[in-house]
Amino acid sequence: MCQLIRKLKEAQYGYKVVAEKDGKYYSPATGIRYHSGKKVKIPKKQLRISTYFSPNILNPNPIFNGGFSKRMKGRTSILVVEEEAWILAETISYEVRKGYRIIVVHVRVRKNVMGGFYGLKEIYAGEIIDFIEKGRTLEEGKV
Repeated sequence: MCQLIRKLKEAQYGYKVVAEKDGKYYSPATGIRYHSGKKVKIPKKQLRISTYFSPNILNPNPIFNGGFSKRMKGRTSILVVEEEAWILAETISYEVRKGYRIIVVHVRVRKNVMGGFYGLKEIYAGEIIDFIEKGRTLEEGKV
């Protein structure tokens, strides 16, 4: 999962893979709803929308939670490279709960921003997410 290794002073822009339902954006891993301009909620229970993610992501032991970093608590991560967001979107879209679709959104994260990696992919993570543009589905593709 996400490994955060450095603090950043400014807001950062990138691409977020989200589950969309009725125009609302959710975390495919935890099921929390994202609200533009507000702090990311800390989930009390996990409601996975995509089975790609560990079913035990909230377990504090990284052996059981798929490597979820404690530094991610209260933050959401975004990918720096748009193409990597599209690859992730395609990868996680195969098993998604009924009524949801996976989309990619251009976003900004701010407040207590950190940088790091999701595997080999560069990421930023922050406590507040701002949606810059309307999301696009895999069918709509990149602009």
